[in-house]
Amino acid sequence: MSLINIPFGFMGSTGAGDRLLDLYGSEVGFALSTRKLSSTYTGNCMEVTRDSDSTTLDIGFAGDSVNTTAITNFCTGTVGRVTKWYDQTGGGNYFADDNGPVIYSGSIKTSRGLPACDFDGGLLSEGLHYQGGGAGQGYEFTGSYSYFIVSTGAKTSNSYMFGSSVAASKPAIICKYTGANSTEWYNTQRQLIDSNQNNADVQQISIVHDSTNTTTCHYSGSQVFSVGGDTLPAIPADVEAIGGDSPTGNVYGGKMSEFIFYNNEKTSDQSAIATNQNDYYQMY
Repeated sequence: MSLINIPFGFMGSTGAGDRLLDLYGSEVGFALSTRKLSSTYTGNCMEVTRDSDSTTLDIGFAGDSVNTTAITNFCTGTVGRVTKWYDQTGGGNYFADDNGPVIYSGSIKTSRGLPACDFDGGLLSEGLHYQGGGAGQGYEFTGSYSYFIVSTGAKTSNSYMFGSSVAASKPAIICKYTGANSTEWYNTQRQLIDSNQNNADVQQISIVHDSTNTTTCHYSGSQVFSVGGDTLPAIPADVEAIGGDSPTGNVYGGKMSEFIFYNNEKTSDQSAIATNQNDYYQMY
């Protein structure tokens, strides 16, 4: 495999302090996105590998967005895959896979007109796996947590939005059943906490798991469930795979633009963070 590296791309007009992590950056575990989330982050957005010759290219930002011109120039005539999705906290908690989601196939993959990672099993793409720990280990957390995801609904049955390295520790499962779109949500002990929520038009999902053992979920700005008595993980739970289960299989089948994980409850900031995502992606 050969490697090409080019400059990150030019900075846009967004002022310092205006991006999501500038405003809500406390206790962020990892932050993956196709937009720039922090005015102080100087790294790349993703590594793209083209199918034709397995050459890789680190892709930065052009203004607020991943540099789509660089991707197009690099991948014209072949398929381009996201083989590394970099953590914009600067903490090195990135996710990777040699057969990652497609970002280019004839044109840039988009959702709502903006770049998105396409976890489409039809193009043999797989989930991305955590690279910040040892082999097979996920991003570990205990106690309260929150996460905010910008995506489309799953397109295949029994498909995982994300999964864990431990069989008894799957934070959430999102599924599409025959004839209907619906979800099943599991806690970190793989106990079912909610099911049959229609997700046909879901564009944004947020989960807050607080210190009172209550899990609250919002779809596209509206609360769909709040369940008490959900046990907090006393031993480390983890997120090992994005866009699929671990180690392989159950590929999500949808598109994902952003995944931000917090190591605490964001009850007071839930609405503001979701609004920040919607202001950029225009989902609802």
